[in-house]
Amino acid sequence: MNNPMRLSTGWLLAVLLLWSLAPVSVRAARSGSFACDPSLESLDRIQSREQIRAFVYCAIQTIEEQGWEAAKRAFQSDPSWLSNGMFLFAGTDDLKVDFVAGSETLLPGDDAANLQDDHGHYFVRDMYRIAGNWGEGFVYYDILDRQSGLTLPKTSFVKRLDMDGTPFLLGAGFHNPSDPANCHPERVRAEYVYSAVDTENFVDCAARLVLDKGLLALFELMVPGGRWNHGPTYVFIHELDTLTMAAHRNPELVGQDRTDRVDPDGVLITQEIRRVVQRYGDGYVYYTNINPSTGELHRKASYVKGFELGGRWYSIGSGLYQRSAACKAAPAAHAIHHRDDIMAFVACVRDLLEERGELAFPLLTGHPQFRSSGYYAFVLNQQCQDILYPLDYRADDSNCDLEDVEGTKIMQKFLKAGLETENQQGWTSYRWLNPATDRVERKESFVMKVSLNGEDMVVGAGIYTGE
Repeated sequence: MNNPMRLSTGWLLAVLLLWSLAPVSVRAARSGSFACDPSLESLDRIQSREQIRAFVYCAIQTIEEQGWEAAKRAFQSDPSWLSNGMFLFAGTDDLKVDFVAGSETLLPGDDAANLQDDHGHYFVRDMYRIAGNWGEGFVYYDILDRQSGLTLPKTSFVKRLDMDGTPFLLGAGFHNPSDPANCHPERVRAEYVYSAVDTENFVDCAARLVLDKGLLALFELMVPGGRWNHGPTYVFIHELDTLTMAAHRNPELVGQDRTDRVDPDGVLITQEIRRVVQRYGDGYVYYTNINPSTGELHRKASYVKGFELGGRWYSIGSGLYQRSAACKAAPAAHAIHHRDDIMAFVACVRDLLEERGELAFPLLTGHPQFRSSGYYAFVLNQQCQDILYPLDYRADDSNCDLEDVEGTKIMQKFLKAGLETENQQGWTSYRWLNPATDRVERKESFVMKVSLNGEDMVVGAGIYTGE
């Protein structure tokens, strides 16, 4: 950054500022009753101003019910409040940061009043002004999206509150998937689709491409290994009147009548797609389909929507194959706090590698579900070579004699724990550079055996203890 006061913090998904305002009680500041919508208790699902406002009110309810100290602990540790780089911070009345949870950039003592976005806009001052004068409102600015590394438009909702006689501001924000800037090819790609929100944004951007370029875009959508067709993720399009396939990862299906396509459970897949699109505009269709990564039948949930082009109506969609039990239970990288979290995280990565092989590498290194400062997955072969390792500083240190500062042969310990123990998994302890603090600290890594390219390897991840 050229200006040291500009903020490139990732997704500013919650803000807490203390300031000198006339005290307003939390309950009095709210109009009517409010109940938390469980579907919005994860920031991953938020895609609209209405939803982000509801999420902030849910945070207010949490503060009321639990008290500030307990709510603060939840905001710091509960994955529901921590998503894709979300962070909270509190500041004094001069807007200096006093409390930070989840941020990789802001630290206590930082001057929030002078923070600018990448276009020089003082967005925190706007939050102060809007919440102070109107009680609540929306703030718009451009800021770094950690998933893509790109500066993208963001919308935050902020509200003035009072906590035990001290006025403060509470807010949350999201990168709007419907904004054209959020369809940047470095951000929206088939290999980065992992969640329902990813899928919906992927389909929205594919539809925008077709509307911009016309039917010529269909060829771009079907390029093998390209932006729109990678591993188990691809775009499909049907002409709704005839249910003819217009685009698919398998070009042999293009032009075929798919009216009678049925899954093993009797679901008429293409007819169900048409029903959902024609009656509701968009939605999900659930069925069983062959997963191209495995060649086997798996349950699939596809998001579909309709669009009109040249006087004809089409459906466009893409889907997610059902995750393994390990991946359903695994936390996101940014939500890892304990050894149990690391074990669940590694088990999920192993399942993805055994399902997708090396096609999983972009997801594991580029999606915030699997990479956060200090937390990431690695894969090591029996020749002590890093097959997957997202950090640069160790790229040339792939050898079996690699030692930490205490003389521990790290690679050998990984291989022994993952391949030579009875359960083919285990913990190792050593000292290593923590990228979040830039200090050498004690690290405990959990490794498991994984089969990749016909070879037994180890996959692992670690947690720094701060020692």
